[in-house]
Amino acid sequence: MDREERKERGGIDMDIQVRAEKAGFSPMIDLAIRTNFSVVRRESVVFDSKNEGERYMPTLSIPIPQAQVLIDDLWRAGLRPSEGTGSAGSLAATERHLKDLQKIVYKKLSL
Repeated sequence: MDREERKERGGIDMDIQVRAEKAGFSPMIDLAIRTNFSVVRRESVVFDSKNEGERYMPTLSIPIPQAQVLIDDLWRAGLRPSEGTGSAGSLAATERHLKDLQKIVYKKLSL
């Protein structure tokens, strides 16, 4: 969502960063929200029920580059994608396997 669309939907026009960090020895991840103006302090979180299928406004919208920073922070905190969704490690292994197969084929065909 760009700045104009955010304004039209009643959002605030500011740069937002969401940072994540492992919370010491606890099984929690700490999230900090910063804007180009200040660090956002948690006052309260309100949960509201909606009817199934009813549209709702997102709690927070952040630009793709800031979302990438969040993903990188979560990776550094030890979180990885669930199995079946792919990961950098399995992709790298697949790429190495493909290169090995290419070498075998080139040797067999004398290329």
